[in-house]
This record gives sequence, C-alpha cells and structure tokens, in this order.
Amino acid sequence: MEEITEKTVLKYKARLICEEKSTATVKKYIRDIRAFQKWQKNGILNKESVLAYKKYLAARCKPAGVNTGSGTIRIIAARD
Repeated sequence: MEEITEKTVLKYKARLICEEKSTATVKKYIRDIRAFQKWQKNGILNKESVLAYKKYLAARCKPAGVNTGSGTIRIIAARD
C-alpha cells in the first residue's frame, strides 16, 4: 500500500519526460492521476483501490476512458 504524494506525481512526470512521451501524453497521464487522487481522498494506491476506481470509471465513462484512466494508475503503481 502506498500513498500518491506530490513528490510521487513529479517523479512520475519526470520519468515520462525522460521516456520522451509527448507533451499531450504527459498531461493526460498526470490528469488521470489527479482525478484518481481526487476520487480516492486518502490517496492510497493498492490493487483494491485501482479495481474500485476502474469500476467507478466504468459507470461514468466510455470504455476507452476507463482503460486509459485506470491504465495510468496501474502504470504508476508498477513503477520502480
């Protein structure tokens, strides 16, 4: 279990830039993380919270939105 802090977000953003992701991609991924933080008020990142967030998105978004939003959270969860 891990908390997504501002430091975590900035490190992830720096990693995306180092991987030469486009500016639009970096903005989208960071926006997805911020949306997760807002939804998960305590910012705790674990398997259960990712699955619950995906279910939340599924009830409100088109399938592509669910996949990109939850995908970004899974990526940050799997980082080094």
